[in-house]
Amino acid sequence: MKGKTINGYTLQHLLGTGGMAEVWYAENRIRKKAAVKLLLPRFCADESIVSRFQNEAEVMVELEHPNIRQVYDYGDVEGRPAIVMEYLEGDDLKSMMKKGYAFSDDELRRWWNQMADALNYTHQIGIVHRDIKPSNIFIDTHGNVRLLDFGIAKNNEGGSGTQTGSTLGTRIYMSPEQVKDPKRVDYRTDLYSLAVTFVHLLTGKAPYDSTTSSDFEIQLNIVTKPLDLDGVPADWRAFLEPYLEKDPDKRPALTDFTEEKPSEPTMEEPVGPSSEQPSEENLESQEEDFETDEDATAMGTWDPVFGFRQTAQDDHAAVSGSTRKTTLKPPQSVLETEETVVEGGSAPKATSSQPKVRPPFNPQDLRIQVNGVSFLMKAVPGGTFWMGAHANYVKSGLFSKEPDTSVPNFDASAESDEAPVHQVTLSGFHLGETPVTQALWKTVMGDNPSAFTGDNRPVEQVNWDECRSFIERLNQLTGKNFRLPTEAEWEYAARGGTQGKGFVFSGSDNIGKVAWCLNNSESMTHPVKEMLPNELGLYDMSGNVREWCQDWYDDYAEEDQEEGQLDPQGPEDGLFKVVRGGGWYDAPTRCRVSARECLASDIKFNKMVGLRLAL
Repeated sequence: MKGKTINGYTLQHLLGTGGMAEVWYAENRIRKKAAVKLLLPRFCADESIVSRFQNEAEVMVELEHPNIRQVYDYGDVEGRPAIVMEYLEGDDLKSMMKKGYAFSDDELRRWWNQMADALNYTHQIGIVHRDIKPSNIFIDTHGNVRLLDFGIAKNNEGGSGTQTGSTLGTRIYMSPEQVKDPKRVDYRTDLYSLAVTFVHLLTGKAPYDSTTSSDFEIQLNIVTKPLDLDGVPADWRAFLEPYLEKDPDKRPALTDFTEEKPSEPTMEEPVGPSSEQPSEENLESQEEDFETDEDATAMGTWDPVFGFRQTAQDDHAAVSGSTRKTTLKPPQSVLETEETVVEGGSAPKATSSQPKVRPPFNPQDLRIQVNGVSFLMKAVPGGTFWMGAHANYVKSGLFSKEPDTSVPNFDASAESDEAPVHQVTLSGFHLGETPVTQALWKTVMGDNPSAFTGDNRPVEQVNWDECRSFIERLNQLTGKNFRLPTEAEWEYAARGGTQGKGFVFSGSDNIGKVAWCLNNSESMTHPVKEMLPNELGLYDMSGNVREWCQDWYDDYAEEDQEEGQLDPQGPEDGLFKVVRGGGWYDAPTRCRVSARECLASDIKFNKMVGLRLAL
């Protein structure tokens, strides 16, 4: 097959052969690397296998997430179905365990959080993986997760072609409901399998011994007996146990590992080979996991009276799927491993020791994809709130007086332009989960004006006029109607909307939990989503970079004091545009949710100002 082409990619050498397919290293004309998975000739006439192979490609090509392997295309080579997918360098967790790799607690926390992010993303769009296990969790050379193999994934709209009377998945990681009634599983089966996988990673011991126990015994234990958690550290045990509930209704929503653990700012070492040229170890790691003992096979059916009724296994019942990743970070709650350019040099990236919290998905949230970069627009339900803040006393001179704290939004740090406090009613809208990242700016505009470079850092050194040009191009690419938020929308969202708890900063009264500012930023921006989100799941609304708003700046007008203003747009004209949120160089008082700044629309304000999208 060497030298054959598929959709512009030329097969160069074989990476590995499994039970159902072989994987080739390939490049296109501009030397973009790819892995091409070819179904073995003896299975090409089996319609059920070909259908499942194609299902894998169709499921994965729709996924755009930084922790899921990306599929580029589907076709055939000399009549053999083929999937063109992202070429990865690194190793999967099963192989790493076999090689004796010792996982640190920090690594396991990171990988759990990235897997939680990836699975919450797939579940949100109606896709259940159904085969979470160490061999399907690939760790790239930067130490980040890539979820592989959606060959038996279930799509709520179309299913996966599961055969009647068969149980698809990997036996020792299955959930009880996957064993009993595979046609009725939902996203909660992935939660169980992920927890079992991490028990394996934490203890180094497989959850069940398939060399000494029969399939029947393993399946019966999965359904009826609690998993042995001996050797699991206490903090992990407390965290994982709820996900291991036999009753899926009792499993909680999938969240990050949230127990706070202090960490020192360090440069993280890459995992696995890091040379630009593919090493033999890297190439071999592209081979799919087709081991017969732990592979996806048809194992039997569950009878409500008699329990398991064993059936003859079908050697052709399962196809080990492909792998995939994407080019965005919606979300990563973990730190990127990258160097930050600072005034011509490089410096290690500071890290946050905050526990990571992922708010529940809102079904009205929108994930947008642009040229391989995706980002999340969070739904902000409409409501009424008190806008602005007041100190209510003269701050200097002989005429100071005691503040009246009974008026809404008293804040001793408030400036005069934050008053009067007035009531505003807003219609619902969407707001970017994070500031616009450099990755998104680059894919839309083709350049990166930022001083502190990094795809997952917020774009900065952009003026209001440039933001308008960016949004116009983004709207052309997406067919949507993005814009900058109004000042009222920005403050309402920063305060947490209808879920707001009255915090001084967006998400907390403790700025160290939610914002990069003068106190902790080490004089640079930081990747988005390292701090805690606010009540709406919005990150970095306080600190990191200041954010342009749509409005002209002026003091609040007399009509602003009228109750129930609906969707105010600010002054009709002016000299300056509103800037909100504070940034990495600002003192904490400038990062308060009510603090106001203004700049001329053509001013970049060196390294300090970015933007957040509204829709």
